[in-house]
Amino acid sequence: MKKFFIAVSLIFAAITVNAQWYVGGSLNFSTETDKNSDGDKMDTDTRFNISESLGYYVTDKFDIGMRAGFGLGSLKNHTADTKSKSASWTLAPYARYSFLQFNKFEVIARAELSYRGNRTKNDDGDVMSENTAIGINIAPILAYNLTDHLVLTTTLNFASFGFNSFKVKDGNTLNEFGFGFDSDNVMNIGGTNGVTIGFLYKF
Repeated sequence: MKKFFIAVSLIFAAITVNAQWYVGGSLNFSTETDKNSDGDKMDTDTRFNISESLGYYVTDKFDIGMRAGFGLGSLKNHTADTKSKSASWTLAPYARYSFLQFNKFEVIARAELSYRGNRTKNDDGDVMSENTAIGINIAPILAYNLTDHLVLTTTLNFASFGFNSFKVKDGNTLNEFGFGFDSDNVMNIGGTNGVTIGFLYKF
């Protein structure tokens, strides 16, 4: 993994000439409460995520960059009156290609190699679960060019293709391969499987 990040850094340094740099980011908040058939609350899942990116355009249609993210979450069980808290982080070099442009709109495919982790604790501060994961994922992005420098982006995480390998606290490894379209998460703003809205600023 260390050699991979060194190689990515060398590639960045080699092609900076005539490249247009950009910075980007997103800030998301979501909360969802499940209820039983009687209307009583069962669980409330609340999440906060922030993501920042730095990259540059090699051509008008192709760019590469690095994304870093951090998230906090809480899950309250109303029946048992218990609560757990989680923290997560992500580092992901990526490449994007704009394969469709229409006026100010663009449809972009993003491929990224992510290294991320998550830790969940109970009310007493004891670690309930902990895992790290390496994944290769491809997801579509819709972009709208407000100006020559400012771009709004919408990452459609509910439509994705990828492979992820999880290593959990006890040392076991779980491999996951996924491809599909999850219509239940189309409007899950800020969640890991829904729609993420952000921006890019081109220098």
